[in-house]
Amino acid sequence: MKKADYMIVGIALMLALVSFGVYRLYFASTGRAAIVEITVDGNVYKTLSLKEDATVDVPSDGGHTNTVQIKDGKVFMKKADCPDKICVHHKGIRSNGETIICLPHKVIVTIQSSKTGDLDGVAQ
Repeated sequence: MKKADYMIVGIALMLALVSFGVYRLYFASTGRAAIVEITVDGNVYKTLSLKEDATVDVPSDGGHTNTVQIKDGKVFMKKADCPDKICVHHKGIRSNGETIICLPHKVIVTIQSSKTGDLDGVAQ
């Protein structure tokens, strides 16, 4: 490779990084993802605001309980009495469409847009 080839690769990488940064800043600042929906066995248990810190105990069949925590604009599965605890080890979610699922207890935590009829990131 020649010096010009390295320059072309460097410019392409810089453009990719700048594009990614602008994309992340734009979608992070839109504030569209503001609703946390908790469902148990397909039924909506509770709907909360992502902007307000809260802790919710979610009962499921068989006397099982999951604890969902909203803190600093992120949602975590704080506790669960399921055997594998995959949901507890899941990283916090904060963006539209992200989910945390506790399969043994049939608990799904989803972040949804606060506006109806919003376009997704691809359609915009």
